[in-house]
Amino acid sequence: MADGFAALQAQIARLRGLGVMAKEAAPEVAEAIAVELRGKAAAGVSPDGAPWAPTKAGGAPLRGAAGNLRVSNVGGSILIRITGPDAMHSTGRGRGKVVRRVVPTEISDGMGRAIQSTLTDWFHKAMK
Repeated sequence: MADGFAALQAQIARLRGLGVMAKEAAPEVAEAIAVELRGKAAAGVSPDGAPWAPTKAGGAPLRGAAGNLRVSNVGGSILIRITGPDAMHSTGRGRGKVVRRVVPTEISDGMGRAIQSTLTDWFHKAMK
């Protein structure tokens, strides 16, 4: 009986620990999102999978975008930004005014799967 009570108390303590899940899992979530977004940028598509318009010469645009993508966490929040010349193209402010989205404006299906998978793994580890 005492073993059962101790097991229950341990389970309650693990459940209470979930209150900090967002903050503690945020670095792992940021990395999962970074992998997803860098893969999209390297493939020349926006976060939602729409292909980027080619350059005026017909070539592949923003070839360095994956390397200029920065994803980090601040507490339990995820910060996504693009640096360098690619930043202007992500919002259509570059030459030609063509929008080639690198930073998402909403959570795409791929990002959602990455977030869900990471949090599910984190939850299972926390509950062991």
